[in-house]
Amino acid sequence: MLLMVMAVSVPQAAAGAGDPKVIGLRVEGVGEDLRVSYSVENAFSEDILERVHSGMRVAFRHRIELYAKRALPLWFPKTLSWTVVETAVEFDGLTKQYHLSRSYRLGRKGKAWEGPARIADEERDTDSLDVVRIWMSEVDGVPLLPAASEVPISRRRVDVTCSMGRKFVWMMFPVTVTASAESALAD
Repeated sequence: MLLMVMAVSVPQAAAGAGDPKVIGLRVEGVGEDLRVSYSVENAFSEDILERVHSGMRVAFRHRIELYAKRALPLWFPKTLSWTVVETAVEFDGLTKQYHLSRSYRLGRKGKAWEGPARIADEERDTDSLDVVRIWMSEVDGVPLLPAASEVPISRRRVDVTCSMGRKFVWMMFPVTVTASAESALAD
């Protein structure tokens, strides 16, 4: 019985040591034009590095959402606009090169943006793992679509969620590894 209790408690204690977290969340802008920047600390675990170096495609999904808190505290918030940034890496063992890609999707009030894209998708190759870490875990100056709303600035928030794949708890329960943060807009 004691061994079972120890076996259950050890993986949970070890898992909390290097959990990913969003740091340096900044929301900059004038009026309705907002740009979001942040980085994800501890995004690359040993498991993710192993998958990258085995040649598998590894993708991180960053969802940046502008929402308005409702006047009633128990009511769901109202999504005003969102941007999804997907970064991916593939390692070519023959050339020892990492192929990096980044794509953007913009939306407003539950719909995909139908106008011209504000950001072009990007691709590049590198042989540096440090460049891969920065490419996958840092978001710099990503715009949110302007949101026409009567909600005052004081009730608007920016929420960031980064999904970095899955891990297994007790070797059988899949859990999505995420990091998130929230920031209020300044008046």
